[in-house]
Amino acid sequence: MIELSNRQEHFLTTISGISDVTAAVILGEIGSINRFERPGHLVAFAGLDASVHQSGDFNGSSSKLSKRGSPYLRRTIWQAAFVASFHDPALSLY
Repeated sequence: MIELSNRQEHFLTTISGISDVTAAVILGEIGSINRFERPGHLVAFAGLDASVHQSGDFNGSSSKLSKRGSPYLRRTIWQAAFVASFHDPALSLY
């Protein structure tokens, strides 16, 4: 898996919190980045977009993640952010 990831030209492992295994999972779940016309499509594929709660005149004020996309990609991104928050002082503030 890591060998296939290393054959592709990417810069994912230069990001704090992303290891070779994490990069391989991200690349495996996304496939070709050209599949997505806009960044919002990739965000929706990962299920990291906000879900809309509305009906008639009612518009919900609290938004949650839609979680409609790839659970593996969403979990991997969460784990990378969690690891990065321990190793990067700027990210630990968030």
